[in-house]
Amino acid sequence: MLIAGCTETGQITTSRTASTTSSTTTRPTSSGSAGTDGLGDRLYPQGGNGGYDVAHYEVNVDATAVPTISIVTTITATSTQNLSTFNLDLHGMELGDVTVDGAPATTARNGDELTVTPSAALTTGAIFTAVVATSGVPVPVPDVLFEDEQLGWRTAQGNSYVVSEPIGAKSFLASNDHPSDKATFTFHITTAPDTTAIANGTLTSAVTTGDRRTWIYDMVDPMATYLVQIAIGNYDLVDGGTVAVGSATIPVRSAVVSSLPDDARASLGKIPEIITFYQRRFGPYPFKSVGALIADSPSSFALETQSIPILPAAWFISDSMTPAEAVAIMAHELSHQWFGDSVALAEWSDMWLNEGFATWAEWWWTEHHGGPSVANKVRDAMVSAQELRSTFGEVLSPKAGELFSPNQYDGAAIVVEALRRTVGDDAFNVILQAWQQRFAGRSVRSTDFEKLAAELSGQDLSSFFDGWLRSTDVPKMPAPIGDGKVN
Repeated sequence: MLIAGCTETGQITTSRTASTTSSTTTRPTSSGSAGTDGLGDRLYPQGGNGGYDVAHYEVNVDATAVPTISIVTTITATSTQNLSTFNLDLHGMELGDVTVDGAPATTARNGDELTVTPSAALTTGAIFTAVVATSGVPVPVPDVLFEDEQLGWRTAQGNSYVVSEPIGAKSFLASNDHPSDKATFTFHITTAPDTTAIANGTLTSAVTTGDRRTWIYDMVDPMATYLVQIAIGNYDLVDGGTVAVGSATIPVRSAVVSSLPDDARASLGKIPEIITFYQRRFGPYPFKSVGALIADSPSSFALETQSIPILPAAWFISDSMTPAEAVAIMAHELSHQWFGDSVALAEWSDMWLNEGFATWAEWWWTEHHGGPSVANKVRDAMVSAQELRSTFGEVLSPKAGELFSPNQYDGAAIVVEALRRTVGDDAFNVILQAWQQRFAGRSVRSTDFEKLAAELSGQDLSSFFDGWLRSTDVPKMPAPIGDGKVN
């Protein structure tokens, strides 16, 4: 998330790849234990749930009677222990029928925890399918970081959209709501025939039958729940052509609120250029489509929802932000498709891996398109870096309620630039591309990146990372490479 720019016994799994195995019949067992009702994340201990690994969500949304919606979510998962019960995260929404492998399940709700008891316990390694029916008007989750904001399913001017980072997906989706459990998604969204639906991934079908229109989107690459996007309302789909990814091409598809003037839509034409520019250093774009959603969302943030980041319409028609500034933030969110979306966090406290690299990427884009240089941005950030660390602590240890502090943006971007200057530009590029190749579709920790950087640079970087990530004192920035410009 770009600002103007949660049981204690759970355990987070590092570098987990979502399975794509289809459901099979589970073998009943006479005993089992309850999956944990949280993963023990340091900042959000109740986030996610233990005892299973989700492979796929099939999300069927009936939005023909908005603002009331009905959602049937089919979850295909693998049990990682003998399970007598397991939990899902769910906020608000009226609960309907719940089945596990076709048999009715017993349920109980306690706050945002939904406990599901299958008719027979699940054995370790069993692939099972849970179907959860919900309905109602989604109630956003209060944002613990920004008291004026709400997370999850939002509505403005009669149009809905989703902004969930970090714990808002549970406002509409019964799920394992933590980025350490990524999964593939299929969305079936039924609307009135004059209403548009947008979701992550590739639009595979849009069929009108009578007074109903069903849109189908496939996200075939693993995705964290907070990156889900579902937007419904008066939106225009914008065909942005294609962009080359390796030897193939992918579609550039965007969506904008219908009220946005034509001249304010011109910035969307920069998307292919941004993707092409970033591929030079980061490697191939990781998904099957790319674009942006311009919505009537709050003007205080944008979010890197996978394959189609959301940005507020106000940025494209406001005198307070130039088109170049709006494009730079769009570039920031698109860089997240590599850093944060394809390669995701296993724990929220490693946020520097997302925002540090995306902020550095935004600086790099800006330098090459007539704005301040990376060197100037680093110089300015270094001026305030000590104050940021004194206020917010170590870059690698954000406090609860301060996940999106400036220390995770500018304060982390200078870590990225310090690494580039330490290992050299060539080794830096090798590290970034290997990061994407080795960990695509997985959830990782900072230590994974640190080990990779040391391996590929051939340097002992333990002191470097201790100083830049684990200290409240700011190390000296290494001298610029060459003329100081980033090639």
